[in-house]
Amino acid sequence: MNFKLAIFDLDGTLLDTSEGIFGTANKAVVQLGLSAVEDRAQLAKFIGPPIAQCFINVYDLADELIDDAIAIYRTEYDQTGRFQARPYEGIEEMLVDLRSRGYALAVGTLKYEPLARQMLEHFGLSQYFDSIRGSDEASTLSKADIVTAILKE
Repeated sequence: MNFKLAIFDLDGTLLDTSEGIFGTANKAVVQLGLSAVEDRAQLAKFIGPPIAQCFINVYDLADELIDDAIAIYRTEYDQTGRFQARPYEGIEEMLVDLRSRGYALAVGTLKYEPLARQMLEHFGLSQYFDSIRGSDEASTLSKADIVTAILKE
């Protein structure tokens, strides 16, 4: 059996979400009484890993502050940060091309799944995907868990 499938990450692959992520993360730590990070190379560590790990990697956040930081981050990102994203140039054309060549397309992201779906819908990209999978509310899923769920569909 020959099956063509392409799985994409969301942040930094389909959408440039860096400005919203960086600004929102800084707002969260400032609300906790800590200092914002301005170094973009340091902030870039916030894209990719699970959100709790991001707060540790970038801000060296103490364990007892992580849940509060995540709650603030999610609220702020939902209200403003997600609207600072933009699709990378040529993404929609690439998705159309892959679909025309018979590929099934999926998104596998560590971003909270309902938010990932909303963002893809906002930019008119959700229509191209057969599956959109993301993290659960508690951020307990690994990227491997998400990809496995896509492959089982």
